[in-house]
Amino acid sequence: MSQLSTTKELELLALRVYDGAMKWLRRLDWDLIKQILKLSWPIVMANALQSAYQLTDTFWVGRIGANAVAALSLCYPIFFLLLSMGIGFSIAGAVLISQYKGVGDQKSINHIASQAIGVMAIFGLFISFVGFLSAELIIDLIGVEGEVHELATSYLKIAMFGMTFQYVYLSFQNTLRAVGNVQKPLNVVLLTVVINFILDPILIKGWGPFPALGVDGAAYSTVFTQALAALIGLSYMGSGQEKVQIHLRDIIPIYSDFKKIFKLAVPTSLEGSTRALSMNAITFLVAGFGSEVVAVFGIGVRILSFVVIPALGFSQACSVLVGNHVGKGDNEKVTFP
Repeated sequence: MSQLSTTKELELLALRVYDGAMKWLRRLDWDLIKQILKLSWPIVMANALQSAYQLTDTFWVGRIGANAVAALSLCYPIFFLLLSMGIGFSIAGAVLISQYKGVGDQKSINHIASQAIGVMAIFGLFISFVGFLSAELIIDLIGVEGEVHELATSYLKIAMFGMTFQYVYLSFQNTLRAVGNVQKPLNVVLLTVVINFILDPILIKGWGPFPALGVDGAAYSTVFTQALAALIGLSYMGSGQEKVQIHLRDIIPIYSDFKKIFKLAVPTSLEGSTRALSMNAITFLVAGFGSEVVAVFGIGVRILSFVVIPALGFSQACSVLVGNHVGKGDNEKVTFP
């Protein structure tokens, strides 16, 4: 085959690719894309700020030493795994709410929102209880000893109490997103991140009447701000100020509603948990190289976590819009061109 014929074939291939791309672009619903962008950017910002919790803890704990940073680095993948599980359940509730929003069924919106809060609270309590009891065993399995083992175990036990609040907040966050309010969760996260940044040095290094708690101080600060975020979310959704209102009588999970949420949550949770488990496996391998290596690895993981944040934001925005159009019965909007 001559070089001239090869060049012509490449030109034809390039033209076909170009024509195909242009046809695909012309079929896109640009109004829908604008909706996705409008919904997704606050979600991306809120997710980025939530990651700032760990970065803030690492920043202040880094003033103590490598062992302290290594202890946090060992715990981060564990929390990432538990958080991935919780995100799956919170998104499942949001999908159901967005479908009822598409239909315009306000009573069902309020009921499912209340059920989702109840499911997440019970799930969070279970995770917190089991996590607290098994914290030392988990750190033993990772295979670290000495000061790092002691610090990581203590931090993990305290931080586990925050998982209940974290799960409740996740439900609040995704419920409001499902009804179109993406700004309020962003404001709450921003407030708690600022408070966490102020509390961390006070509790870690000690200031005034507060003793220096070291790594434990970072855990207490995070648990406090997570509890604050959850309480703000509960009070806001219970006040009736939004297009969704939770009721105490509906919070106790009903089997049929739990089944709906569970059926949607399992695939999402498994997908996120698979990624988190791979991170835990790498942490297990890195733990054998010493505290300095673990500390460096942990810092790198926190920085790299920001790379996936935009993708998660867009996917969550898409899930809300898809659920809304499914509820409306608008299959053309649901189907990607």
